[in-house]
Amino acid sequence: YHEKEAEIVAQAGKLGAVTIATNMAGRGTDIMLGGNAEFLAKTDLRKAGFTEEVISEATGYGDTENYDYGALFGTTFNMDKAQRISTFDSGSTHAMTLTAVDLDEDGKAIKWKVENSWGNAWGQSGCMIMTDRWMREYMFRLVVDKQYVPQDLLKLSEQRPTMVTPEDPLFLADE
Repeated sequence: YHEKEAEIVAQAGKLGAVTIATNMAGRGTDIMLGGNAEFLAKTDLRKAGFTEEVISEATGYGDTENYDYGALFGTTFNMDKAQRISTFDSGSTHAMTLTAVDLDEDGKAIKWKVENSWGNAWGQSGCMIMTDRWMREYMFRLVVDKQYVPQDLLKLSEQRPTMVTPEDPLFLADE
């Protein structure tokens, strides 16, 4: 019964759907406008016969090409990172720790491994692999010890800082 309830709640935000839910419905299932794409993807993987272990590992891989949201929702998503931030569509939501990087033969990052703040039950034992293109689109703030920063970037810290107002989308409190 819980699985069916979660499926209904996950799709409560889907265009044309009418769902009445109590504060208990779904028990941890997110309601998202347009429907919950990740929940749909996991449901399809289960229907295709993939094990929960494989599905769990799949949720620990971030790439901008993971899902075709346009085909799934019948629309286009053409905002760039700056537009998503200024319209509050994207923002910094939680912390992760960089634990490894996979470099190509020229020393450019291909993939990053991060320890997620959501705990060990998520992704691959609490870690996620992100492609560099995903990291560039969805990483907003980074704290690095100065000893690891190239000198040309350190010189930028000598510039007069731009003051950011408290209502800047990047710094609003999580809800």
